[in-house]
Amino acid sequence: MTVTEIPQIECRALAALYHSSDGANWTTNTTDWLATDTPCTWSGVTCDSGHVSQLYFHEQLTGSIPAEIGNLTNLSYLALWNNQLTSIPAAIGNLTSLTSLNLGNNQLSTLPAEIGNLTNLSSIDLSSNQLTSIPAAIGNLTSLTSLNLGGNQLSTLPAEIWNLTNLSSLELWNNQLTSIPAAIANLTSLTSLNLGDNQLSTLPAEIWNLTNLSSLELWNNQLTSIPAAIGNLTSLTSLNLGDNQLSTLPAEIWNLTNLSSLNLYHNQLTSIPAAIANLTSLSSLNLRDNQLTSIPLEIWNLTNLDWLNLEGNQLTGSIPAAIGNLTNLVELHLGNNQLTGSIPTEIGNLASLRYILLYGNQLTGSIPAEIGNLANLDGLNLGNNQLTGSIPEIGNLTNLDWFYLNKNQLTGTIPSELENLSDLSYGMDLSCNLLTIPTSQSFIDFIDVRQGHSSSYFQKDYWKTTQDGTCPTAPSAATLLNATVVSQTQINLSWTDNSADETGFKVERDVTLVIITAANVTSYSDTGLTCGTTYNYSVKATNAIGDSSAVTVSATTPACSGNPPANNPPTFTSTAVISVDKDALYTYNIITNDIDTGDSLVISAPTKPAWLNFTDNGNGTATLNGTPTEIGTYNVTLRVNDGTVDVDQSFTLTVNTNTLKFSSTPITSVDKNSLYHYDITAKAVNTADQLTLTALTKPTWLNFTDNGDGTALLSGTPTEAEIGFHTITLQVSDGTLNVEQNFTMSVDDVAFLDGITLKCT
Repeated sequence: MTVTEIPQIECRALAALYHSSDGANWTTNTTDWLATDTPCTWSGVTCDSGHVSQLYFHEQLTGSIPAEIGNLTNLSYLALWNNQLTSIPAAIGNLTSLTSLNLGNNQLSTLPAEIGNLTNLSSIDLSSNQLTSIPAAIGNLTSLTSLNLGGNQLSTLPAEIWNLTNLSSLELWNNQLTSIPAAIANLTSLTSLNLGDNQLSTLPAEIWNLTNLSSLELWNNQLTSIPAAIGNLTSLTSLNLGDNQLSTLPAEIWNLTNLSSLNLYHNQLTSIPAAIANLTSLSSLNLRDNQLTSIPLEIWNLTNLDWLNLEGNQLTGSIPAAIGNLTNLVELHLGNNQLTGSIPTEIGNLASLRYILLYGNQLTGSIPAEIGNLANLDGLNLGNNQLTGSIPEIGNLTNLDWFYLNKNQLTGTIPSELENLSDLSYGMDLSCNLLTIPTSQSFIDFIDVRQGHSSSYFQKDYWKTTQDGTCPTAPSAATLLNATVVSQTQINLSWTDNSADETGFKVERDVTLVIITAANVTSYSDTGLTCGTTYNYSVKATNAIGDSSAVTVSATTPACSGNPPANNPPTFTSTAVISVDKDALYTYNIITNDIDTGDSLVISAPTKPAWLNFTDNGNGTATLNGTPTEIGTYNVTLRVNDGTVDVDQSFTLTVNTNTLKFSSTPITSVDKNSLYHYDITAKAVNTADQLTLTALTKPTWLNFTDNGDGTALLSGTPTEAEIGFHTITLQVSDGTLNVEQNFTMSVDDVAFLDGITLKCT
């Protein structure tokens, strides 16, 4: 049976994708592939007007994308995300109808320059791969509105990326970028910019002029300040400055009245001004892990808040009754502070609450009975306080997944109504109180059913309370903590173990967790530091339930002194290739060098013909390649920059009349058990040249014969074992120039499940 609903060349392309990506082991919904003669009904395939128009696959494909995919020239949508694909063929450049390309979450390490041919693309997602460079040809994609390169290994970006002036969304998170150029100013259409999780210590002033931004992500960088110019970004609705080194914020940030989400977690902020009251649209506010000592009263008037996180600060005072104003609150995180006083009864008015975390404070008084009214509550953690009285009625909290009241001074009998909490599966800890355990068989069964759960909080020896309130104590703090300054960038820590029951040591630098060592490790080398900087270290001996005792020390790295050595300019050590024949592949492998150790070299091609593709490999080398179709001369200028100075290599490239080429067209398919026969011909302008033909790559069942007159024969008969796709590389040489002909040949005869034959012929 023959496929007729799409062209045979497209049918072959689908078959090639199946075979090259281990189709036999695709995991779901693919039993129809190669099993019917209607490929438009195969899973993940969409057709339009007799052509394949969309391909959509995830969590199934391994291996490589075959070159034959370039024959699906009517594809407008290609999504092969969340697979294990390792390479993209140059033939992807044939898919000029593509408007959306999603190859995210694969194992791609390089991109072909031909991706620059896809000029109709409006969206590209290449996130979560292993890319170390992006070809300059991406600058051709001027229709792009969305570009996601996050989660790769990029340390530099091609200058051409900043010319994509239609971009509205640019994702560069989780790379190794150390700077962003002023040319970002060109991207005036940007509404979303994500530079999180890089190595940025400064930002160009131009970024604050992108006034259309509604979302700006700068989390997990090395920023120490934010300029007043951030106030220009009045359209911002989401701002994430978390996990930096900010100790202050500009007053202008509090004028961004459209903000609905503000993340400032894990910085060094000591105060938040009353001007936060201006941010009346805030629904999410994250200030955890700073050095705040008080909560501005104005926060309790931000009535649109549904998520408030102030954990891990140094907050003192009491929780005000005004917390009852936050009637939209879904999550309340105030744990690990120094809050005193009682839990206000007004908390019971927050009917939308799902999570309450007030652990690790100094709260006193009883647990408000009003908490029992919070029917939507999924998690409650009031552990490690000084709460007294009995556990209130909480039997109505049937959504509770976890429930921690450990390390308080609670008395009375544990309510048997806990048995009503059927969803309580992630943990319950009532230890270290003065509670009486119910003796009813139903309560014992309630606990026993949960003994096998992974959470240790349901193990009897851990969760159960004791009559005298005794509680496991924190391990003794380490002693003799020393900080030895090794260099401007390294401090070595050592300490003496003073306990027998710790499971490890938490090493923190300026409140930031650096490492958790094993219990038998008593030293750590902290590297990558900054000269002339004081660092405050804490080493915490920690036990299995998280209790810890700390010892601290400070040390200062040596001052940044002395004049930097004179800069030596980089050099080109490769000799330019200055000629190529028409229709022949031109390749120049560019090599540069710099005798200054540590300089990062960036290579670019400011002047080149459009048919040449340029790729900076990011290691002081680059590639210039392409195939000319017109004879003539072309000016080429290459440039290498070491961060201080530019050095150019300029030359004239001459495209000559093609002196050597293949004049025959490959035969690209054969049926199993049928003779394959390809008469190869090549020719040179100089007819006196002696031509030598060879087969560099071919399957073993094919025989190759050079006839010695510029012709050759490739022939053979494949068996059923050869069904699939085979790469063939032929070469012709005139003794000086070598020209290759590359193609993929398919052996057809794919059996139906019922024994019928499917033929893409």
